[in-house]
Parts: sequence; C-alpha cells; structure tokens
Amino acid sequence: MNENKFDGMGKIYSEHRPSYPKELLDYLYSETGLTRETAIADIGSGTGILTRLLLSRGNAVYAVEPNADMRAAAESGLREFKNFISVAGSAENTALGDSTAGFVTVAQAFHWFDRPLCKLECKRILKPGGKVVLVWNSRDEKSAQVRDTDSVHRAFCLDFMGFSGGMRGATGEDDFGDFFVLVSFSSPFFVSVSIFRFRNNSNLVKSSVLINLSVSGFSEVFAYPYFGTFLAFKPCFSAHILNFLL
Repeated sequence: MNENKFDGMGKIYSEHRPSYPKELLDYLYSETGLTRETAIADIGSGTGILTRLLLSRGNAVYAVEPNADMRAAAESGLREFKNFISVAGSAENTALGDSTAGFVTVAQAFHWFDRPLCKLECKRILKPGGKVVLVWNSRDEKSAQVRDTDSVHRAFCLDFMGFSGGMRGATGEDDFGDFFVLVSFSSPFFVSVSIFRFRNNSNLVKSSVLINLSVSGFSEVFAYPYFGTFLAFKPCFSAHILNFLL
C-alpha cells in the first residue's frame, strides 16, 4: 500500500474514529489463550485505537505502523503506558525479531496489506502456537443510512469499491479466509479461522460522521474542486439525524 495515503490524518483519526467494544476484548482474554503476559504485535496500529485497549489490559504491545504522522499521534497519546513500544514498520516488514509475539492483532487495516508477504512475516514474528486476530468495525449493510452513504460514494468516487477497500469484515469469511489456509502439512500455520461478531453502536455528531466518511479510504467526495458533491450527503442527514446524533 501507499503509506503516504494517511499523511496528515493522525489528529483526525485520534479524535473521530470509533473504538472497539469491551465484549471483543473480554472474548479475546477469556476464550483465545490471550493473557496479560502475552506480547502483542499490533500491525497497522495507526493512532493506537486498539493498541490502547490492549495496553490497558496490561500487555506489552509492539505498535507497528509505517506512516510517520499516524505513528507520532500514537506516541503522543500512549506515552503514559510503559509497556507501549512504537515501531516504524509495515505488515510485510515489521522490523521485529523472530518469535517476538504471542499474538498479532490487526484492526481496520488488513485490507491494505500484501497478504502473502504479511502471512510470511506473521509466521516469522509469532511464537509457536501464536495467533492472528483480524478486527473490523463493519458497517451494518441492512442500515438505510449505510446504504444511502454508500450510494453517494459510488456515484462520485470513481475508485470506490466499498468501505474498508471493499472488505466486509466479519460478515464474509471469503474476504480473508485465504490468509488462514494451511501452508503445508510439514509446516502448519493458520489452519483454522473462527469468526465472532460484537455490536459496537456509535453515536456521532455530524462533524464526526462527515470526517469518518472522508477518511474511509476514498475522500474524493470532499475533494472535488467545486465541492458540490458534498451536498449529496444532505438528504442522508435529513433522513437519519436525531438530536444532532446520527
């Protein structure tokens, strides 16, 4: 991916992007073998939204992020945690040592990775028996609001393939199942995949909704010279806004 795509986004992501539900963390620590003693490599960690939740549970977390602006935002926001290790690296070249982590986490970033290279890198940095956790805040495709905003993006963004680069997250194993295919019987790795869903309702003010739409991977709606396409979202707000919350 082009890591410069996120230049200047650090402050915006820190202030406006949604976090992840407590139920997700509870599940990881109760059902997957993750403990507070587990070293975690959070790859594509961005401004550290998931990183913070893992640090708050007491884990040492290697926050691997290629974009300097996003990484700087994480370093500023997470400096209170002594077990936070910021790493300038990518999914394909984390800069971590062999067998560094017991878990790899990826939140809202896997769709940007070179999967074959990332898979090899995960195999290298994970300890024997290590696991990879892929996380998305997936939009509810049954929601009228989501359908309306999707239609605006498709009308005005020529490269739009769907939010999160067309990934459906936890709603479709075919989006990522190939990553967990057995490498070989002599060197087994990622032999199974489990999918779990947790509700994560978010009440956002209009400004946060607009910002999240503009940073969903395709900001052309807000970048056209005449800015007129921005008005296409007006009916969405009229239809779905309630007490200034969407």
